[in-house]
Amino acid sequence: MNAEDAFLLDALQDADAVEFVRMLGTVSQTWDDLVDDAKTDDVSAAFMTLLLELPTNPFYRAHVDRLLPVMRAAVFDWLASNELQRGDDDDLTLAHVLRDSLVAVVVECAAITRGNSYAASNAARIRRYYHDESLAAFKESIR
Repeated sequence: MNAEDAFLLDALQDADAVEFVRMLGTVSQTWDDLVDDAKTDDVSAAFMTLLLELPTNPFYRAHVDRLLPVMRAAVFDWLASNELQRGDDDDLTLAHVLRDSLVAVVVECAAITRGNSYAASNAARIRRYYHDESLAAFKESIR
């Protein structure tokens, strides 16, 4: 078990939720790489996950009504982030925050598996775990 899986299992305490979050992460990273014109061998695997595996994940199926609205908002935030990256310094700051909105899905998974109180008291810890790029590094990477 790698460090991220251990972190997620501790935070979510549900193996299906961990698998769901990992699938979503793989797809979102590949999507981002495609938009950034990165070359990746994982394109087919990511889209097979999106189309064939994610919809059959037991955790996703049981909680789709709660997960899908958060996922939708995260996708719209990510799209806005890509547009904001072409703006001024204030836009870049906002883009830096919005690009990691998918982490809200992990927080929602924690709320589903461990309750609202746990999710609320661990949301910052979960976000810090995934948000590994400083604002300065982000701004430098897109200039």
